[in-house]
Amino acid sequence: MRLMKIADNSASLRIVDSTRLLGAFCLAWAVLAAALLVYEAMTHKVKGGDLLGFGLMTLLPLIVGVANWDRTDFQFDKSSRTLTWRRQRMFRPQGGTVSFSAISGVAVETTFNPTRKGTAKPGHRLVLHMARGPFSDAVLPVTGGYAGDVHQKLCEEAAARIREILPEPRA
Repeated sequence: MRLMKIADNSASLRIVDSTRLLGAFCLAWAVLAAALLVYEAMTHKVKGGDLLGFGLMTLLPLIVGVANWDRTDFQFDKSSRTLTWRRQRMFRPQGGTVSFSAISGVAVETTFNPTRKGTAKPGHRLVLHMARGPFSDAVLPVTGGYAGDVHQKLCEEAAARIREILPEPRA
């Protein structure tokens, strides 16, 4: 589950996208399962098979929690005409500053993920197309990943607000 927030004022536009709520829930579950594992091992002398089950009950939410610890923060400063961005994944922080002139466009990308029923479920993300700089001829994702239809409406709203402050595309 992705949470996106858009804050717009006269000085800046800020877009924050995060899955930390899911990550925090999974990590809390893993800590609780680890405490239960230690308690059972210390007081009841559980058998090896039970310890394996408790170990998996601890490991799986830990993996899911680490994989979903994601937050992106994009700050569009209207007065200095720069974008300052940060992406924080569990062990990989990234970020930088880019001038508005290095951004050639903004788009909402859609992908279709197959479901068990044989249909396709759409996922959407917001990206910036870069004209020059470290991401030349590439895209810089504003959102950390693809999400469903509710996320599409937020992505389209954010894209419209970004287009209002970016310079007109060059011919």
